[in-house]
Amino acid sequence: MVRGLIVSLLVLLPAAASAQQSAGEPSRLERVAATGQFVIGHRESAVPFAYLDPAQQPVGYAVDIARQVYAAVKTRLGKTDLGLRFNAVTPTTRLPLMKTRVIDIECGVTTNTAQRQQQLAFSSTYYVDAVRVAVRADSPLTGFGDLAGKRVAVVRDSTIAAQVERVAAEKKMGLTMVAVPTELHGMHALEDGRVDAVVAPTALLLGQISRSANPARFKVVGDPLLMQPYACVLPKGDPEYKQLVDATLAEMMRSGEMAKLHAKWFEAPIPPYRRALDLPLNDATRTAFASPNDRPLQ
Repeated sequence: MVRGLIVSLLVLLPAAASAQQSAGEPSRLERVAATGQFVIGHRESAVPFAYLDPAQQPVGYAVDIARQVYAAVKTRLGKTDLGLRFNAVTPTTRLPLMKTRVIDIECGVTTNTAQRQQQLAFSSTYYVDAVRVAVRADSPLTGFGDLAGKRVAVVRDSTIAAQVERVAAEKKMGLTMVAVPTELHGMHALEDGRVDAVVAPTALLLGQISRSANPARFKVVGDPLLMQPYACVLPKGDPEYKQLVDATLAEMMRSGEMAKLHAKWFEAPIPPYRRALDLPLNDATRTAFASPNDRPLQ
């Protein structure tokens, strides 16, 4: 029996090793210390999470969170002169750039899923968003169920695109999916009449509406299609680094700092047009703050 146990353990060892840093490969903290630079991946138009202000500087709720992680890394490494660099990402490039070690963290609107966890790690959830439908203000559409036969914009390479395709096929809705690079492109297509609706997270829809020339031309309707947990993307198999990131976020949640950031970006006027999203802290996000976890999309 002992011999069988030893054999079983030996069989498991390669799998365990593959989940950790490759032999001889520096950890992310070691690499950051060696290069003297911490690189934050950020979206350019994901209002209010991560976008560019009028000075073309990254700002937003998730950018502020990433900056706190940078401060924690500086403290851990004892390098007060640690450099900070921002690297723009898109829904298509964000995960490959982490896997190829171009960026050290990406905090934006990346959904933590079980499939993605096979290749990457995720921090504790810092926001849970409801996926809904944006339409023009004069549209009779009232939710996802009304989209049969309609042209619907979704961001390509996103969990939402896969969900819309699956549900539409199950219900034989016959809708036409129009893949767009970002939610901003989707709202432009809606404004121009190239699509009838945009399916995206509520906060992102309201963020894009807030920066439009005439916000009254649009509305967000319907019950949630699904709830998405957002988390920072981290390298796979680097428990020391993930522990530091999770501890940083947990302290922000415990101290009330995360709630203050939420009030700043979701409830108060934000740049560039000083319009408020008027989106109070939702129950799912409040629960995530109370009990930090990295559970993937259910």
